[in-house]
Amino acid sequence: MKISVEPSQKLSIILLTRISQTASRRFALCKRFYNREMLCRTVHPYRALGEERGRTVWHHLRRNSFRHRWITDAFLRSHEKCGLTMRICLCFLLSGASACSRAAKPVSNTWACMGTYASLTLSADEEAALDSASATAAASLCDLDNRLSIFKPDSEISRLNRSAGASPVQISAMTENMLQLSTHYSEATDGTFDPTVAPLMRLWGFNKGPPLSVVPDSSAISSVLERVGYHHLSVSNGAAFLDREGMGIDLGGIGKGYAVDVCYEALVTNNIKNLMVNLGGHIRCRGSAGPGRPWSIGIRDPFDHDRIVGTLRLSDGMAVATSGNYEKFFMLDGKRYIHIMNPLTGYPVEGVASVTIIADSAVKADAMTKPFFVLGLDKSLPILARTPNCHVIFIPDERPTRIYISPGVRKYFTPDSSFDGQILDINQNTHERLPRCKSAQTSRARRSVGGGLVETGFLVG
Repeated sequence: MKISVEPSQKLSIILLTRISQTASRRFALCKRFYNREMLCRTVHPYRALGEERGRTVWHHLRRNSFRHRWITDAFLRSHEKCGLTMRICLCFLLSGASACSRAAKPVSNTWACMGTYASLTLSADEEAALDSASATAAASLCDLDNRLSIFKPDSEISRLNRSAGASPVQISAMTENMLQLSTHYSEATDGTFDPTVAPLMRLWGFNKGPPLSVVPDSSAISSVLERVGYHHLSVSNGAAFLDREGMGIDLGGIGKGYAVDVCYEALVTNNIKNLMVNLGGHIRCRGSAGPGRPWSIGIRDPFDHDRIVGTLRLSDGMAVATSGNYEKFFMLDGKRYIHIMNPLTGYPVEGVASVTIIADSAVKADAMTKPFFVLGLDKSLPILARTPNCHVIFIPDERPTRIYISPGVRKYFTPDSSFDGQILDINQNTHERLPRCKSAQTSRARRSVGGGLVETGFLVG
């Protein structure tokens, strides 16, 4: 009899074939094949495992050292009794492998925070610490939100904004550190990131601003720009001051990255070794999702939100953030206006679909997306060159899709097999032929984590 085999069971059959070779010489390996559509649909107990669990079994076994592809389509027809024995063994083996796979799957908690969703994911061997670690992370985020949110009237940032042009405001050490980092990245990005854009955001109808029926005219924009500029913010000795009335701080361009870093450091202090902390798509990882498995994160296709353009494999404290023109926007007279402002001109940016930054901290990844939106690819490269441990994936707002990557990206990024555009090296402007990951086998494992990032788990092979 000819047995049809699912991909996830091939290596199980390999193992059983080896057992049969040791126990009996009656089995002849009659051909080699590697056909993803064949193997064991007739072994009914396996069908109960389901396609996705079966696929997990396959990847789990494949990544744990068994890679030989010798199998047979005739090993069960050698002897009926032995064939029955092999079926029984196969079912037990698959059940056991599936249990092992489930045990190896990372565990996570998710909760609402800072106007988005936060999640903490730990490797399976640290599952016992998940609840306490999640409580630590949630407390850190809640504390930061109470200090930094412009939507909470009693927050330190809200008090600072109300006192603009009048008097300094006493602030906590954490808020002082956040504001100092903001001015640092303002200087590092030549002012393309600016924490004082709150008046511009309101003018354009974002972040507590009234909805627009017409585009602001140039005179209104010029007037607001007089109240924008990070050099008008002074921070020292536990106090902060905005020296012009009507100015305002908005940390939306850096706050979530900073919050992720605070959570990450708190969890590392608590000796959590394998973690992924995520706040609305701002992500930082430590260790791995399992033995030999880096944390796997998909980058959303900005033109088709049901697809990804590729997958990042992160560990060792690396972080990632994506900004996209599809996240917050409004349409007026048939034109899209997005929430990312050019603090130099006063207008929402255009021409960029998505920017992903990989860096050694989440706050750096968050802040460094801004110059690529504001200045475009070519003018941002000097900023990237002088920023250590920082890599970019840049997607212009044009079709057909092209992806520009900095040289350091190759270490982390694998294009998706469904992506049919070009991948170009930003220094050489040449087509980069990178190996592709197979999207067809991972689509069911993906879930949105906010922003332009999609958590793919560890099923991407």
